[in-house]
Amino acid sequence: MSTGGLNNLTASEITNLWNTYMNDSGAICHYKYQLNHVDDPDIKQILELALSISESHVKQIEGFFNQENYPVPHGFKLDEDVDVTAPRLFTDVYFLTTTSQMGENRSQ
Repeated sequence: MSTGGLNNLTASEITNLWNTYMNDSGAICHYKYQLNHVDDPDIKQILELALSISESHVKQIEGFFNQENYPVPHGFKLDEDVDVTAPRLFTDVYFLTTTSQMGENRSQ
């Protein structure tokens, strides 16, 4: 499918980029909520790193889609989908565990 872009991504490449964009935009919301509640400074550093990686992925994928003249997914938005001031539900260890699990799922 030619979209007038430079590289003409295949349907499976677009699908993978779209899924990664959706996962990372959701992860950004997830990490920002957790960073608003985390107490342990070591876990906070890990969450900040994970957030920066997800933000980097989203920016890169937006660039790919723009280069291909393909619509950028709406994704999850912090101001629309998450209330970071909502009461804390989980412990710092849970925050760390979910971050580890999210990283494992991305590498599959």
